[in-house]
Amino acid sequence: MKNGNFGERVSLFQSHEKPVGECLNKIKRSKVMIAGLGRLGLTVSELLIRIGFKDLFLVGCEQAGDPDLDQLYTQNGIGKLRSDVSIVKINRRIDESFSLPSADIVVDCLNSFKARYILEERAFKKKIPIVHGGVKGYTGQITVIYPHKTKRLKDIFGDMEDEPQPSQVFPPIVTLVGSIQASEVVKLVCGDEDGSLINRLLVLDLSINSFDLIYLG
Repeated sequence: MKNGNFGERVSLFQSHEKPVGECLNKIKRSKVMIAGLGRLGLTVSELLIRIGFKDLFLVGCEQAGDPDLDQLYTQNGIGKLRSDVSIVKINRRIDESFSLPSADIVVDCLNSFKARYILEERAFKKKIPIVHGGVKGYTGQITVIYPHKTKRLKDIFGDMEDEPQPSQVFPPIVTLVGSIQASEVVKLVCGDEDGSLINRLLVLDLSINSFDLIYLG
């Protein structure tokens, strides 16, 4: 992300409203929660802002002194990017005591399967879809978890254990996975379930430039 004021940036779809049509109004009204404030979460957050989303919840532990994060919210936890854009920062880990904010869609950018499974439980109870994304090394995966329509993350990945230390990640895979996650959020808001990753797992490996689509239904 480049330095600069997000408030000075023009929303992508505000200057290209014709291709989006009536869906732009749905985008403006939707509330999205991004779980995880690493590079993946920040990438998704910036893209959603550029697309035209007005209400974001950012959940995760703040990385002190991170200039990218500082641009997304103010010290008091509520940031105004433009007069019509709001970010609510929830500075905490996702554990058993976590309660979901009032969001329409959750974006999973976490690096812990334990936290992911807790997040999934909370989302299922409120019937909120999750756009899951994960990255490791040169690889990444994306899928959409929809309560009572798809398999759950635990059904797909099993009892995955978290690594003691975060693994190194190739920066381009972060950008790629984050971009696809943002696109999946738009598809859910606009009702394009047929073109989405509902009941599909997209697995990427930039070390060999492979893109594999696995059907989960």
